[in-house]
Amino acid sequence: MACFLVADHNYSTFMVVKDSSLRAFQPRYQKVKQWLMEQLKANSWQKGERIPGESILARNLDVSTITVRQALNELARDGYLRRVRGRGTFVEKEWPRTSVAGLASGHFEKQTKYSSLKSLAVGILLPDGIEIKFRERQIIEALERAVTAREGRTVVLRIATEDEGIQLQSWIDQIDGLSVLVFFEFEGIDFGWKVLPRLHNKGLPIIAYEYLGAFCLPRVIEDRWWAMWLAIEHLKSLGHRKIALAGFNMGKAEQGLFQWVSVRYQAFLEVCHRQGLPVSVEDIFTADLGTRDWDAQRAAGSLAVERILNSDESYTAIVGVNDIIALGMLYEITRRSLPISVLGFDNIPEAGLENLTTLSCPPVEVGEALVKLVEVELAGSWTCQNSYPQVVVRPQIIHRNSTRSR
Repeated sequence: MACFLVADHNYSTFMVVKDSSLRAFQPRYQKVKQWLMEQLKANSWQKGERIPGESILARNLDVSTITVRQALNELARDGYLRRVRGRGTFVEKEWPRTSVAGLASGHFEKQTKYSSLKSLAVGILLPDGIEIKFRERQIIEALERAVTAREGRTVVLRIATEDEGIQLQSWIDQIDGLSVLVFFEFEGIDFGWKVLPRLHNKGLPIIAYEYLGAFCLPRVIEDRWWAMWLAIEHLKSLGHRKIALAGFNMGKAEQGLFQWVSVRYQAFLEVCHRQGLPVSVEDIFTADLGTRDWDAQRAAGSLAVERILNSDESYTAIVGVNDIIALGMLYEITRRSLPISVLGFDNIPEAGLENLTTLSCPPVEVGEALVKLVEVELAGSWTCQNSYPQVVVRPQIIHRNSTRSR
């Protein structure tokens, strides 16, 4: 059974069971279905997220793929999951979330025992040839400071993924002296799919950040649903009732690589509905991008403003799916002196320079959450045995001048 624990007021943890004596139950698929429902109700996977594949679930639950397939098909039939041939199984329904304030503080610490990192080496795995963005650098630095404070040391490994043979293997061979690995997922390059199968063969514990792939790993993820809730709540408190969302289109091949985009789209619709705001998919404005670079995304933001102005609706606020889209919108709105509020996500440095209201998880908290998982994984002392811990970090809103009262 999944356990739901709370770390503190900023992030929560829950478990995904990785092994179970399901063979004692007949028929087996009903027990698998029951277990999957428990994970869905605990929001172990966010709405729109691709859950682990049939073979992964079958291996972790010690049942056949046929058993897993039957359980997944029933949940899809009941409207909880969405099965897409060739792409996987996605979460279709969002479940109510337990308030952090309503749970006992310190419960996380009481349920775990941390091992010392003194004299141990923590490997940080990053893709070679990919620019490390400012936010990722902040999180990596926070992680390294937290490890150093515990008298451990870190080793950053840049893994070349272009060559599927010798280069990748040569980098993986360097992890032999490490005690645990921290894996950073990077959108758009399928880093996890290329690297994680080989890492699993090495037998070292792996902690993942922002990994939404098929492997069951202890991981830290940011609560994008909660971020959207804060965004809409903030705009609603300023008197805005007609709100649009702006983003970009993804081809079928990219949808698995940019799951966070789909999650934010679906969170926007769900949160607005729960807060009593009338929205539909027609309130989401997207543009086709030839590339995902900065200029293309800013241009998409400017185009979204143009399309919104040409619509029949009188929008007073627009949420960008990320800061880059939002900055493109803010430029266009400022240039035209339009009375429209703009809000983004991720708090990139340019957001501060342009006074963009945005949301972000503090990098220090993310780094600390990763180290907590490292310590717990090394100690092997979770109260829920044979389970995968997951820490969900809740973002905070940063108020600036781009959002104003109506």
